[in-house]
Amino acid sequence: MKRKYSILHLINSIEPGGSENLLLNQVRYINMSIFDIHIGYLSGSGRNFNVVSSVKINDFSKQGRFSFLSIFRIWNYARKNRIEIIHTHLIQASLIGRLVAAITPGIKCVTTRHYARTLKSERLINRLEEFGERHSSAVVCISEYVKNYLIRNRFSPAILRVIYNAIDVEHFQCDGASIKKEKIIGTIGRLTEQKGIDILLKAYIFLEMDPQGRH
Repeated sequence: MKRKYSILHLINSIEPGGSENLLLNQVRYINMSIFDIHIGYLSGSGRNFNVVSSVKINDFSKQGRFSFLSIFRIWNYARKNRIEIIHTHLIQASLIGRLVAAITPGIKCVTTRHYARTLKSERLINRLEEFGERHSSAVVCISEYVKNYLIRNRFSPAILRVIYNAIDVEHFQCDGASIKKEKIIGTIGRLTEQKGIDILLKAYIFLEMDPQGRH
């Protein structure tokens, strides 16, 4: 029987969101004959996260709330289930996952970096995360922009890997009949400042203006 590799995906929560959806799509298409997949979350209920039955989902929160003390439960779980790789997503999960990997022989830590610079980059927890991230076995960057940002911040290119967010094309169908000649611009995301919807609107207005500034 072929040996399976045990991987624990550790994430802040599994409530609906961009990083959570990315993890969900990844897990759905993993070859379960090769990998034994575990998912652990640090806050929330996790009721709306539907994956294949062979994936073990674990609530490491404290009655739905985040607690740094969850590190002891995660460490114990990793040992009992012979976890070989902890793949972390988002700041709190990355800090805890990296600590568990550091104190447990035989475990490597891989981090997916879902963002570049944010308005919160100067917070102590963000600085701790960037310091620790440099010591990951690998950092998955969701774009070349994220990779270049990390290189500018003195990350070693040797640990950086660009893997773009995947799209489940089975959810989309187009027979070409409904395509029009008009320009169609769209975006999907939360209506928050960090998503840059205002920048998209300004760019559209700029493209529609003639050299004299008239529409």
